[in-house]
This record gives sequence, C-alpha cells and structure tokens, in this order.
Amino acid sequence: MNTVVTDGGRVIVYFASCGLICYNIDGEEQWKYQKPQTKNTYGNGTSPVISGDKLIYLNDEGKERYLLALDKTNGKEIWKTAFQIDSLYGGQGGHATPCIYNDIIIVHTVGEVTAYSINPESKGQLTDSAILWSVIKNTAEVPSPIYYRERVYMIKDGGFITCINPVTGNIIYQTRIGNPGAYFATPVAANGLIYLLGYNGKLTIIKAGDELKIIAQHDFRDNIAATPAIIGNSIYIRTKTGLLAFSD
Repeated sequence: MNTVVTDGGRVIVYFASCGLICYNIDGEEQWKYQKPQTKNTYGNGTSPVISGDKLIYLNDEGKERYLLALDKTNGKEIWKTAFQIDSLYGGQGGHATPCIYNDIIIVHTVGEVTAYSINPESKGQLTDSAILWSVIKNTAEVPSPIYYRERVYMIKDGGFITCINPVTGNIIYQTRIGNPGAYFATPVAANGLIYLLGYNGKLTIIKAGDELKIIAQHDFRDNIAATPAIIGNSIYIRTKTGLLAFSD
C-alpha cells in the first residue's frame, strides 16, 4: 500500500517487514532504518515524504504512534516524537501520508487533521504549543490531505470535500461533489485542477479556488483505490483491471 518517494537522486521506500530503505538511482542500497513490523489487519498504509534534507514518516499503527524525521542522505534519526494513543478512536490507526507546507506539517490521524509548527528549534516535538489548528469535522477516512495553491484539500466517503486555509485552519468551504460512495485514492492536482477519484470509478475534476467549481466528471466503470500519478502533462490511473494513461 506504500508509495516510494524520490528527490531525483535517491529513492526511499517503506517495507512493512523491515522498515525504510534508501537506494540510489542505480538500485544500490544506501542506508536502512529498521523498525518493527506493524501487526494489524492492513499494516501501515502511509508513505514517506521528503522535505528539504529530511525524510518524514508517520507511524500511526500499533502500540507506538510517532512522527519520524531522518536525514535523507544517511538515514540517521533527527527527531522522533510520539502521539497519544488514547486520543484516537478506540485505538484505531490511520493510513494517511503527512502533508508539508513550509514549516507546517499537517498530520491526518483517525478522526482528526492537525497542523503543527515544525522548525529547527522545535526538534520535532509536537507539543500542544506547536499546534496551529485542528479540524475534526468531515475528515477523510483513508485519503491523505493535499496542499495546493495556498489551500489544503481533503475528500471523505460520501464525496464530501473540505478546503482549508493552511495557515489559520479556517474552513474555506465544505460541500459534496455529487459522487457518493467510498474514497481511497488521495486527490492529485496540476494546472490549477484537482482530480478526485471515487472507489466506484468515477472521476471528478474541480478547479482550485475558494469555492467549488466542477470542471468535468467521467465514469471509468471500474473500481479505483490507487492514487493517480501525474508526470508532466500526463496522468496515470490504475483501476482494478488495468493501467490507463491520459495526456493533453
């Protein structure tokens, strides 16, 4: 369920059986950060992200919940800060990937999306004083929030979208996009547009901005759980039965 991340010079991937591993472009292992295997039904679905010289990873499953920052060049731990398990819904874990905006890291755990201020002086300590804002209404079940053009977007089951100011946490709008059902794929964005894919195979394209404006909708007539990939002017969509590529 995890997606690799690259900065163009290295590729870093999470394997549930051993932890985080970094390879160079030729596939040679550079470093390994070992962590215990998560023991639950689905494992850990979150993916690592790169921010500057750091690799950020959210472990939101099992008995130990934490946000981790490693030096992306050598895998050494920079900081590791814990979350309180008893604050989560019945001890359930989440599968979202952190969203980073300047010195703000947006963490999506079960039932809550919280923005923390992360700077060199904080050393990664996510104390109450570091909390900038929190949203608990209409948060996504599985998809990660995304930052795009000075806004944060998230989509939840039922086709309910929320647009948030990333600095203040003020909700710009919350509304339905007209495609109910489950959502597993994280939204992706390019060229001023945001692509929202439901598990039922229906795609909704909206315009980035302070109000909902639907540009187009399309039904692929096949289940879609994977997040699309955008490379240049092409978008790649994996359905249950195939891989599709579209280009303008």
